[in-house]
Amino acid sequence: MNISVDLETNYAELVLDVGRVTLGENSRKKMKDCKLRKKQNESVSRAMCALLNSGGGVIKAEIENEDYS
Repeated sequence: MNISVDLETNYAELVLDVGRVTLGENSRKKMKDCKLRKKQNESVSRAMCALLNSGGGVIKAEIENEDYS
């Protein structure tokens, strides 16, 4: 898992970058690599817990599946 702090944003809050993530329940169910799905889930969950424990912030993620709306 690789979560990094993004210092190049204009937000006053802490920004954690979790990288590329597949979004949408159906798209995630169709993922062939279940280890990647679990890794993505773990990254977002850890970032969320870190922000909740630190007083808040923003999770930044790049949407991997282009058809997500």
